[in-house]
Amino acid sequence: MSSRRAGYDSVAPPLLLLLLFGLLLAAPLAAESIEVGDPVPALAVEETLTGPGPEALTEALGSEAVVVELWATWCAPCVAAIRDWNEIVDELAGEPVRFVSISDEEAEQVRRFLDRKPIAGWVAIDADRSIFEAFEVRGIPRTVLIDAQGRLQGMAHPNDVTADTVRDLLARRPLELPGELSREQVAVSPEGRPEALYEVTLRPTTREGMYMSMGHGGYD
Repeated sequence: MSSRRAGYDSVAPPLLLLLLFGLLLAAPLAAESIEVGDPVPALAVEETLTGPGPEALTEALGSEAVVVELWATWCAPCVAAIRDWNEIVDELAGEPVRFVSISDEEAEQVRRFLDRKPIAGWVAIDADRSIFEAFEVRGIPRTVLIDAQGRLQGMAHPNDVTADTVRDLLARRPLELPGELSREQVAVSPEGRPEALYEVTLRPTTREGMYMSMGHGGYD
């Protein structure tokens, strides 16, 4: 082994470790996930298109059960789920539960959609995606079930939520919901994709003799 290569063998690993350590220090701390049983953060929406004003949703949280549907007009599975959603809302009319459909789209776009296809319950706009981000939603539709104490009791695809599921929520019985969603059940918008923290590019060096080694492997 040449002296130049031996020098890189001894120097490169510490430098790489320092670089990785610096990246870890620079990375922002990830927000804690909301787990079943955890208090739900304020459901702060910018606008309500049906039902009372935005403050009513905040007031409902912690005083009555809330079932939230996260959706969008462009999302085919969301649109397909509206009929069952409307039937559940109608069946449970008079029960101490609020049904709220929340989109992150422009209000006018959602209004035009509602003119053609009404949605039962309240419809609200989460323009800054704070609610979508709080529940770490990347694929929609997604139904969020919150009990009267303001605690998360489950999240699922609307196909897995029935009127009996909501009755269990009201009775404070454990909810039997599947954990993962299949690709066929959800749609993902560009805004819903997680952002990369770093981008790394590897390419061969154009400088003769450059060498990097770490452990027992290396690149010439």
